[in-house]
Amino acid sequence: MKRSEVSVMMALFAAAYGREPTDEQVSVWQEFLADVDSAAAGRAARRHIATSPHYPTVSDIRRLVADEECAAPDADRAWAEVLDAVRRWGRYREPTFSHAAITEAVAGVGWLAICDSEAIGVERAHFLKLYEQSRARHVREANVGPLLPAAERRQLEPRSAGAAVSGLLKGIRERKS
Repeated sequence: MKRSEVSVMMALFAAAYGREPTDEQVSVWQEFLADVDSAAAGRAARRHIATSPHYPTVSDIRRLVADEECAAPDADRAWAEVLDAVRRWGRYREPTFSHAAITEAVAGVGWLAICDSEAIGVERAHFLKLYEQSRARHVREANVGPLLPAAERRQLEPRSAGAAVSGLLKGIRERKS
């Protein structure tokens, strides 16, 4: 996102939450949303305002964008897709699923175990646990993955949180001037 797009989004937050951002806040938001599509960020901002009484953080917006980008169904829909596949394909053919997180969870439980289960509730419980872990990993990778190359290029070294924030703000100020 460009600085002007971040400013517009933060003006929307100011109107919704009654809190005007500082120039430094706009700069930090722009730094951490630079890789995010402005239309996706706008949808995330509107979704956040509609569902949360609290002023958002950068991570709130990134998480909502990543969740949309990941496009994994909720756990109940994913399980329904698995049950539909059991009915349609049976135990002798392994189906393909709409999202990698479903495929990973099915592999974790075992396709034959699901198909042959006499107590499907047990397999469902295992599937739901594995699916939520896999889905969360996919969302996290969509969220943080784009930031890692930038951090590696800057060759960030571990340091205290205060020093990291000071260094980040110094870098932002230098780019602005």
